[in-house]
Amino acid sequence: MSYSKQFIVGAMITGALSSSPVLFAQEMSETALNVEIEGVMTDYYGMATPLDETDYTLPLDFIIRVRQEIDEYTLLGSSGPTTSFGDVDLTLEIELLDANGEVFYSDSQTTVYPQSNECIWGAPITTVEDVPIWVDAQNSAYNDALRLCVQTKDFSSIYKLFELYVGVFEPWSYGPTSDVEENLVANGPERSVYQLNAEGYPEFVLGENVQVVEFINAQHDLTDIGDPYAEPDESLYVDFIFTGYTTRIQALINDADDDGIADEVDQCDASLLDETVSFAGVDSGVTNVVDANGCSVMDHYAACEAEQQGSGFLGYSGASYCEQQVAYQLYRNGLIDYADVRALRNALN
Repeated sequence: MSYSKQFIVGAMITGALSSSPVLFAQEMSETALNVEIEGVMTDYYGMATPLDETDYTLPLDFIIRVRQEIDEYTLLGSSGPTTSFGDVDLTLEIELLDANGEVFYSDSQTTVYPQSNECIWGAPITTVEDVPIWVDAQNSAYNDALRLCVQTKDFSSIYKLFELYVGVFEPWSYGPTSDVEENLVANGPERSVYQLNAEGYPEFVLGENVQVVEFINAQHDLTDIGDPYAEPDESLYVDFIFTGYTTRIQALINDADDDGIADEVDQCDASLLDETVSFAGVDSGVTNVVDANGCSVMDHYAACEAEQQGSGFLGYSGASYCEQQVAYQLYRNGLIDYADVRALRNALN
């Protein structure tokens, strides 16, 4: 049976193994399907890695984003402590940060159609059509764990794999390389990785959540598979695996204008997000903060300009009554202080 995408869940418990997912923590916690995972990379290995041409040294902070779209998932079955889910559109994004918190490496991978994309047990490569797979992790007896996999092969011969383990190292891992990871392996984590939602699908447990983590990024040109005279493009080769631990898992929101406010409550769906508030090139120096409704300070002033244009009175070149009142309203709402009010008034006039 072939599926276009797949999501693997591993549930590990001490003692006898169950054929269905078992929660590590009994208390219910806030959970989310789409998340941003923050953590620390403590070790990496492979060839053609992002660190090969840099001066960065470990440890390094990372951010991994998980985005899933599920109309109706398929329960593919269970094997020991592992339960597999199919029919999931999955995107994995990875960012590595330098000592200043700046992103120096990023990549992403998304399920595509109509390419078969099975991240489960399978036969070894014998033809271009056979996509290599990783055996699911089964080497932890203290915690539940999630394994998420995006695996694609395009219509030529380029094979790409993103694979994320949270709560367990994959079977061929070198294991823990920091005191934090060693403690997790020896004593287990304090929280669960996931809980099942009302539909029986696993969602990440949010908040401060320290778990072992492993991320695999592999890209290969399979041109030479089945053709001994073919020459694969070595420039496409990536083989990068890192291990470490998570520190926090937080929910991702739909935020089209990237102002930090969810689209469903955002009253300004295309916010002006300049760092400071300026008028016709005059910088007030006031931080262009965003209120709880998703409107920045500059959005409020822009609304006044739109109101003035709609009125038909465009001959007056000074600040309108609406613009004069914006700063005072923001001050009353606690968004700015009185020094900001004066700075905005001076820049506006």
